[in-house]
Amino acid sequence: MDRDVTVRFYELRWPVDGPADISDAFRALHHRPRRERELSVNNEIILRLDDFGEGDGLIWGDIVRVQSDNLPSHVRDDSSDPLPVDRIGHHAAFIFEPETRYLALQFDVKIAVNRFCTYVSNFTGVSVAHMPVFRPNTIQRFENETPTSFTVGVSGIRNFAAIGPDKEDMEDQLEEWAEFFGGMNIEITVSTRADRGGLDKDRVIQKLRRFLGLREQIEGVRTLRANTIESDQAFNFIKDLLKEHRTLELRPNDPDYNRDKRLEFVRECYDQHRPYLRRIAGVA
Repeated sequence: MDRDVTVRFYELRWPVDGPADISDAFRALHHRPRRERELSVNNEIILRLDDFGEGDGLIWGDIVRVQSDNLPSHVRDDSSDPLPVDRIGHHAAFIFEPETRYLALQFDVKIAVNRFCTYVSNFTGVSVAHMPVFRPNTIQRFENETPTSFTVGVSGIRNFAAIGPDKEDMEDQLEEWAEFFGGMNIEITVSTRADRGGLDKDRVIQKLRRFLGLREQIEGVRTLRANTIESDQAFNFIKDLLKEHRTLELRPNDPDYNRDKRLEFVRECYDQHRPYLRRIAGVA
């Protein structure tokens, strides 16, 4: 178990006529045997809800990725043998506030927020999307200034093909430029000239949110920044995302204790930022 724990924050989104409360799905799952909570996500990995609780307007739990192939070896003094189990788990703790739709998720590339959302979507019957949360006042500061340019840096252009029918003009153009120049790394800077039909502030924010969402779905988006007249330094939106990190004192081979410590840290992070999250959600 990795002792370095990073917590990232997201707003979960679904249609207006979607599930009134994701916690209903988790409550139902919690009453199932653990094997019946498992779901193959994108025919790629198996996730399951491994722990669940609720109180104070929040729900929380532990999502586990179940790994049954390519297992590591069992290292002993005289040899390295097959691991004496047929399944291992990679865990990520989470806190979710249904009223605001904000999620704090322990970051783990083996699980990832888009896989978490796919898991939730399956049991709610409604497509659940996500959007990263900015640090306090980042967007507010940007909206109060005058953008002059918007820069997108991209690598791994071929990954954009995985977006499929959701692609927009900008993603298509990036792929065309990559093919034309024979390169896999591209950085484009778009000037903002609203008076001549260019990107105005609202469209910059729209594109910004679009590429932040893509960054969670595919490997490729490496730079998102904007320059403004009023600031000497560009807004680096990737670095301005809300997250917390700490090295925890976890015990070797003690999953119950370690789960409690990870959940405790995620809850501490959520409580720290809860007033801010409720404010930007428009909840009194």
